[in-house]
Amino acid sequence: MKKLTRKNLDELALVMPVIDENGQSEFIGGTQASSIRINGGYLISYDYENDDLGKLTVFQPDNGGALIIFDGVTCSNGDLGGCAYQFNGIVEVGPNPETDFDIGTMIHEYGHFLQQESMGGAAYLVYAGVGSGLGNLYEIVGGDYYSVYSEKNASERGQEYMNQYYPNSDYKAEGL
Repeated sequence: MKKLTRKNLDELALVMPVIDENGQSEFIGGTQASSIRINGGYLISYDYENDDLGKLTVFQPDNGGALIIFDGVTCSNGDLGGCAYQFNGIVEVGPNPETDFDIGTMIHEYGHFLQQESMGGAAYLVYAGVGSGLGNLYEIVGGDYYSVYSEKNASERGQEYMNQYYPNSDYKAEGL
């Protein structure tokens, strides 16, 4: 029987790649977790792909306040032309989340998730895509982006969620 040595392990590592911790978790059916620093706290996302729990994101405020749970969505660092957006339960926080993304923005984006849940993917893409485009054009001429119906509705839906599940929080959806 051969003795296992550090040299043997180093040689083995050259021919057998080592999987990082997230890769191991995904491979064995665990969770993938990510944390994103935003203005005022952290968004910690969990993706239980192989479990009934699905996706969820927890907002942990810097001030040590109560956690806020956004069921059904995860967050990642990404953007679409410098903007945050939501599609299929993934909230992309934009290019500068520490300065440009806060709990109010998350509540608004969660409202978009709730829109998509009620409309379905194709209808939501048209509704939110056209609405966002109109909002951007309206903002260029001095209007309020959040006065466009699809954006206002996303903020209202997100705020309704907060009012139902976190009635004592002072957090408000962006645009309200």
